[in-house]
Amino acid sequence: MRYPCLILASLLLTGCMGSGLEDLEEFVRDSDKDLRGNIPPAPEVKPPEVFTYLNDNVPPLPTPFQPRKQDKGGKDNLAEDHPKEELESFPLENLKMVGYLERGSVREAVIRSPDGRIFRVKVGNYIGTKFGRITAVSPNAITISEIVRENEEDAQHINTLQLEEPGATR
Repeated sequence: MRYPCLILASLLLTGCMGSGLEDLEEFVRDSDKDLRGNIPPAPEVKPPEVFTYLNDNVPPLPTPFQPRKQDKGGKDNLAEDHPKEELESFPLENLKMVGYLERGSVREAVIRSPDGRIFRVKVGNYIGTKFGRITAVSPNAITISEIVRENEEDAQHINTLQLEEPGATR
């Protein structure tokens, strides 16, 4: 009696055993039916049209690998032949006029640099990174003439450095 039950149980279990992958196998079999296999060739790339602009009235563009034009004096147009002063290493907008001194006919301004150092300057001193030269000193401001490169030409700009109000923050 044991054996028929055991045989019956084994038959039932073998009937329940299936791979369970029938749908996957069917998908793999049918997946290549819709493939066409013909890929159109890549379009032909046409080379760009070359255009040479000839105009003798237009000067050639400057190259960054050649030095700037020399003026008659043999030095760069922007360069000045003077010993570099300490205030020339700071941009003008970072400098502050904090005082004014007058001894006889000599007027001097007191300048604070961004690192907190104090300098006394007068007419003729150089200041700022744009080749600025002090042209006038008054109790309220310093007038500075700067040389700026514009369109291959040196242009002169006048700037002022105003006296900082007492108690103003740096």
